[in-house]
Amino acid sequence: MANGAPTARRHTCPTSAEYREEAVLITSVLADRYGEHPAIAAWQVDNEIGNHDSARCWCYQCQEQFIRWLSERYGSIDTLNEKWGTAFWSQTYPDFDSIRLPVPTVTAHNPSLELAHRQFASDQMIDFVKAQFEIIRERSAEPITTNFYNEDTAVDQRPAARLGGVASMDNYPDGPS
Repeated sequence: MANGAPTARRHTCPTSAEYREEAVLITSVLADRYGEHPAIAAWQVDNEIGNHDSARCWCYQCQEQFIRWLSERYGSIDTLNEKWGTAFWSQTYPDFDSIRLPVPTVTAHNPSLELAHRQFASDQMIDFVKAQFEIIRERSAEPITTNFYNEDTAVDQRPAARLGGVASMDNYPDGPS
């Protein structure tokens, strides 16, 4: 429950400091205990990262980190306004703090805001998975994978696949068996 309200499967926030701390703790304990175990053939970190749009969150921590991410990416609010074309529909921002996450709404958000939020969410999820990869890599010589789902994901799978280890994909064929 990223914002305290249950939603559906995978209702976690990859930006949450508390969630990340717990994930690091669990990964460390498991890797310490089983890192050299002869029965371990490989490690899997997460499952279908970002599936069902689960990388995106609209909690206060995401809001704070999104502003920081935008500031680092664009450097100045003038640059952001220019790159996003915010003069259209009178969406020019006076400062980074006035930018809000594109929460679901009845009308369309600025497409640049939507894209930036998706890129931010992807970066957060990849960073979350990367932290676990690094912990396991320090404690085990076995391959590490995360599995991808080829549809309905907000995560850019290319940088996630470059984390090392083995890239894998879930395949759910449709039709009669």
